[in-house]
Amino acid sequence: MEDEVEFVDGTDIEISEELEKELGTFLEPGEHGSKYNYTYVPLEYVIKEPYEYIIPECIDACKAFWDKNIETFMVSNYDDDALYVLIMNISKENEDIVKKLMKEDPRYFYDAYREAYGIRVNGMSKGDSFELLTLVDVFKMQDTTRYQSEEEYLCEYKKTGGEMYIDDEGRILTKENPLLKDATITDALSANNCDNLYIKEEGRIYENELFLSWHLKYLKYEMNIVKNYLVSLRENNINSDISYIRDTFLSSEMDFLKEILSNYKNRDYIKNLNKFSSDALIDAAIKLMDNIDSGVYSKDELEKIEKDIILYLSAIIDKKDSKSKIK
Repeated sequence: MEDEVEFVDGTDIEISEELEKELGTFLEPGEHGSKYNYTYVPLEYVIKEPYEYIIPECIDACKAFWDKNIETFMVSNYDDDALYVLIMNISKENEDIVKKLMKEDPRYFYDAYREAYGIRVNGMSKGDSFELLTLVDVFKMQDTTRYQSEEEYLCEYKKTGGEMYIDDEGRILTKENPLLKDATITDALSANNCDNLYIKEEGRIYENELFLSWHLKYLKYEMNIVKNYLVSLRENNINSDISYIRDTFLSSEMDFLKEILSNYKNRDYIKNLNKFSSDALIDAAIKLMDNIDSGVYSKDELEKIEKDIILYLSAIIDKKDSKSKIK
């Protein structure tokens, strides 16, 4: 199948010659030569060649963060007396976790100057490196926030080549280019060569292939949790508490669910789904999830499949709630 979903860790991402040259501006000389002596490097480059940019003692902790779709921002170097990793763009769930731990454990902290949370251990030994890694365990898998809505993306594109001006507050802004006032999202994507970063069902354009891959990885992770729970429900003949699906998966997808249910055709569809038994609906949802695991669907198909699964789960909950009311 064309355009098959592929989950990458960043090592497969192509680095343009322009950006390779740009990396030279980040370099600071040091006793280790070019290694580790960079003021800033985009994350996709760091993930591609971590041993060039990160001291070995911090690499395992960084990789553990990346596995959870958490962006690393800055790490310690050999001129420090402690190991640390700063993180950015974390989910509300992970922010709550680290805020709570900061009150109990000084190894979790907030860097006010850089406006980033972090983990830190005193010392630079192999044992300290392992301790740093263990501090990542408490963090949860999260989705990436590195995307723009269609509206944001198109608005930004229409300002390409627009006239710059200074507003009343002294800010330098750009007016919309009159030549692009009728441009569509298709025009913008094509001009920027970003068609592959667009998921139409979501109405989102992801920043690059790495963050698109992280999003798809998160969807797969989320579906696997629900799949395992549905298998458990099926094995227990639907006698288990259905609240897990309602309170965990569907609550996290609430905005998407509201959008789906705002369409009367989808509401009627759920009513028709209620004609099937809960076992049949669970089997259908599990089959779709198995196909996701097998990489059957393209990234464009994936969001439609997620919508179908949410509708199946909504119907299962609807049936369970109806039975409870009868009782």
